[in-house]
Amino acid sequence: MIINSIKIKNNKITCTIDSKEFIISSDTYSKFYLYPNKEISTEEFNSILADSKLIKAKNYIQQLLTKSSYTCHDLKKKLIQKFKLTSNELDEILQPYIDSNIIDDYTYALDYIQSKNNLCYGENYLKEKLIQKGISEEIIHNKKIEEALKFNNQFLDKFASDLLAKNTSLPITKQKQKLSDFLIRRGFDYIDVSNTIKKLNFKTDNKYLTNLNKKINQIVTKLKNKNISKYDKKDQLIQKLLYHGYKYDEFKNLITNIFE
Repeated sequence: MIINSIKIKNNKITCTIDSKEFIISSDTYSKFYLYPNKEISTEEFNSILADSKLIKAKNYIQQLLTKSSYTCHDLKKKLIQKFKLTSNELDEILQPYIDSNIIDDYTYALDYIQSKNNLCYGENYLKEKLIQKGISEEIIHNKKIEEALKFNNQFLDKFASDLLAKNTSLPITKQKQKLSDFLIRRGFDYIDVSNTIKKLNFKTDNKYLTNLNKKINQIVTKLKNKNISKYDKKDQLIQKLLYHGYKYDEFKNLITNIFE
């Protein structure tokens, strides 16, 4: 392989080999005594490739960190995916940023948790997100981090009350189940959620009866074509309505003459 040209501008060295451009460091430039029209060996070419890849990776990380903050784990993942770097190469690129606290997993964890303050996110959800981002157990169990993780617990009653107001068209058993499932998915403890739900005043709104009639009609339409007795159809209708959370006393008068 032949070096076509070498350009030095603004402290950046660009080496063109077989019409392909590679950015190289001054160390590589000096080490291999590179100059135009020089014929280079495979070993030299591979060193130039590795050097160029490392420079691109360093520039890439610099660009990322000027725009946002990242965990060390996330940056390593990005570098491996984009440049397929070794463990030593990763350390060479990231360690200066770690030493200068530009990459700081503790600060990242605290900032992330605090960004969720007063929002409906519980300790379990936040902790899982930190683990996914590679935050160490040592940081997660730091006293200040643990206090921050528990911050939203004090608002659980308010979160639950606000959410309840959106589901009053459902049967009360479904309201409870839907609310419980949502809060647990959001990372709140099962026992805390259960105790909060016990304190709430569940009720239904004007849409409740409309939805009940719609559900009856949907089930009846499906049962009409079944080759079973009227008694079995009615029994299945009752069972399905009970399954969907409606109480027998609420719908018994609505289904009196159905299938007659």
